[in-house]
Amino acid sequence: MSGTLRRVHLALRVGAGVAALLGACAAPPRPEPAPGASPPPPTRPAPLQYVVSGQVQFGTLYPPPGTSEPAPEPSAAQSAEQSAKPPATQPLAQRPPPVQHPAVVLLHGGFFGDDSTTDGMARELSRRGVLAAFPAYRGEPRGLDGARSQGRIEFCEGEVRDALALVRLLRARPDVDPRRIGVLGFSHGGCIGLRMLAEDPTLRAGVLFSPLSDARNAVENMDQNPMQMLGFAGWLGARLRSYVSRDPRPRDEAWSARSPVLVASTLRMPIVIVHGTSDPLIPLAQTCRLRDTLWKSGRPVRERLLTHAGLPAPAAEAQAIAQGPALAHAIEDPQALAAQLPCGPLPPRADTSAPAGPRPAGVPSA
Repeated sequence: MSGTLRRVHLALRVGAGVAALLGACAAPPRPEPAPGASPPPPTRPAPLQYVVSGQVQFGTLYPPPGTSEPAPEPSAAQSAEQSAKPPATQPLAQRPPPVQHPAVVLLHGGFFGDDSTTDGMARELSRRGVLAAFPAYRGEPRGLDGARSQGRIEFCEGEVRDALALVRLLRARPDVDPRRIGVLGFSHGGCIGLRMLAEDPTLRAGVLFSPLSDARNAVENMDQNPMQMLGFAGWLGARLRSYVSRDPRPRDEAWSARSPVLVASTLRMPIVIVHGTSDPLIPLAQTCRLRDTLWKSGRPVRERLLTHAGLPAPAAEAQAIAQGPALAHAIEDPQALAAQLPCGPLPPRADTSAPAGPRPAGVPSA
């Protein structure tokens, strides 16, 4: 299995769990087709367009099979014409309310627009009864038709506001359950997703693949290893630094704003993080720090080992230690086993009874 196929396979397997995180199984069931009737055709992508701070942003929507776009609200002229009709011509029954589905906002990696991985994940989520939507970040083209969102790339900054606007758009739809909206992000999209979870605590859950959670650390790693991926790491590091240099705020503040690990302790929704142990661009240490921050803030943490093929590794004892000390008495050397985990053993719990310290400059409150 090639590396690309492994990533897609793992993405689809984790994506299947998104429905469970959002409670998709609790969605009202769709009517079964009549005997002999053909199943509903696969959903086709629908274009989205919305405005954020005066700039037009584009996105793509995949509703679940058998659903369609909500009927537009009638204009004032249409409403007046309808009310003037004789009672006999009025419909006898109102259209039943649409089924409300859980929804996921997918956040692609990189800076070149949404890609085939994002589109494939959206199709898979749609097939499983989840309404999926993904934005073309500001300054980037939409894969569906090449339409380019207005503005310019800011790197995990303005893109966060645009994606949160898409959440609000979905929340207002009659076919979306506003209580069951989650985010799924890859790399740069993982940074955006983490910031969205911190800024909108009503989001139901997050699934993040190799999330960039500390911008300065990631760029420094690329600077130190510029020849990774045939020199792509050095080129990307310089490009990310150029995005930050456009920020009019003081430099430390600009970097901190793009480092959601600094506010990870405020997150309370379920989160799944997947990270390759030999990622050449985003160091695994970023997710290790994220894990430790969540653990210290009182969050339960379950760490799993995966093989290079994306399959669970046979390390049940080490996994048990990651879940807590309950099985420590049954294991001869629990600390040694826990050290086999990619991030090592969990740190001691911090005292969470004391008030939290001041929030770093430039980091928005949750």
